[in-house]
Amino acid sequence: MPANTSLASGDFNGHHYEVISATGGISWTAARDAASGTLGGQLVAIETAAENNYIRGIIPEEAFFNPAWQIPDENPGDFLGPWIGGSQSSSATEPAGGWAWSTGALMAGHAAWDQNGEPWGSTNLTAADTDWGDYAAFYKYTRYDRAVWIDINGGRNGDANAEPISYIVEFLPRTNTAEQNDFDGSNNGQLVSNASLTSAVTIDLTLVAPQNTRGGGSDTFLNINHLIGTDYDDTLTGNDNANILHGGSGNDALTGGDGNDTLTGGSEDDTLTGGSGEDVLRGNEDDDTLKGGSGTDILNGGSGRDLLNGGTGGDTLTGGSEADQFKFTKSNEGGDTITDFGRSDKLAFVSANFGGLPRGALGTSRFVANTDGSATSTTQRFVFNTSTSVLKYDPDGSGSAPAVAMATLTNVRNLSANQIQIVAS
Repeated sequence: MPANTSLASGDFNGHHYEVISATGGISWTAARDAASGTLGGQLVAIETAAENNYIRGIIPEEAFFNPAWQIPDENPGDFLGPWIGGSQSSSATEPAGGWAWSTGALMAGHAAWDQNGEPWGSTNLTAADTDWGDYAAFYKYTRYDRAVWIDINGGRNGDANAEPISYIVEFLPRTNTAEQNDFDGSNNGQLVSNASLTSAVTIDLTLVAPQNTRGGGSDTFLNINHLIGTDYDDTLTGNDNANILHGGSGNDALTGGDGNDTLTGGSEDDTLTGGSGEDVLRGNEDDDTLKGGSGTDILNGGSGRDLLNGGTGGDTLTGGSEADQFKFTKSNEGGDTITDFGRSDKLAFVSANFGGLPRGALGTSRFVANTDGSATSTTQRFVFNTSTSVLKYDPDGSGSAPAVAMATLTNVRNLSANQIQIVAS
């Protein structure tokens, strides 16, 4: 998962939350600074039991990991999750003194609604111990049915190899209205929500001059990196920064541009285009088109009959439920991993860039599947290795030209010619 991209998101009581990836681990201080700086929000400050329960429900499995310090002294089935905004002053009295949110507000009352009672509720430590943590994160114990809080020292005892691999950012969205608005995210507030508008919007974050956003009137967007669309057919375009764009309902068109962007569709048929950078594209419901562009991207179609094109770079493609199409427009778009290729899915290749092959289902003479992944005749163009699950394009079959690995089909051992389509464009 690319760093600083969204793993999941949600909205509760007018607040917006993003669970952000931090591949390789991140300290609490670095997460706090990224939340308030690069992302323009804050590490989440959880103020009620209801908010805590909601946030627990949106944290995905990939936000947790099993740190080495749990073994052998703790249950290896426990998992460390994302940072939240609680920390303790270094001069405070252990265990409960000086705890506050990153906003400066004091932490209070949470022990009554968090099963674990932490970040200062441990029963096996005393104030004299050195293992008290100064930073709060979510944690999944096998003995509890849901994630709870834990206090650690940015791993544990300063172990950088045990740092959380995610953190939760909270935004108080700025609301677009049908009147003229001037948005400037210089002092945080980099998320603008259009969800309350009654018609579609067109917003381009690369523009600094006032723009006619249709449903939102004439608006200016300065230092704004994140957008939430309407329930209608929106067109949202990011800038050169790491953008988070949510289309909402409607047939939306989202474009990330440069930067490591996270684009999320919604219900109805969306078109998501990542551009350069390492992007994450999620179609969610209905029949979506996902285009990764350059970079190492992650595409997930969700439900519906989706079309996925990773572009250049070694991308990870997941079609989701129903029959999906994985498209390759050129031979330099190979090196991808398709995680869920099934019997009803298709691999599509553009004829003009794959030897001018006839359009339609690939002819059986153009395909071979064997255990060594080598063409056996000069007419064959696609070779599937049944041992490694790698599909290659070979421009001259058993000739001397090198074959190009197009995709690894995870857990697939059998592939046939009729699962490959040759298309016009």
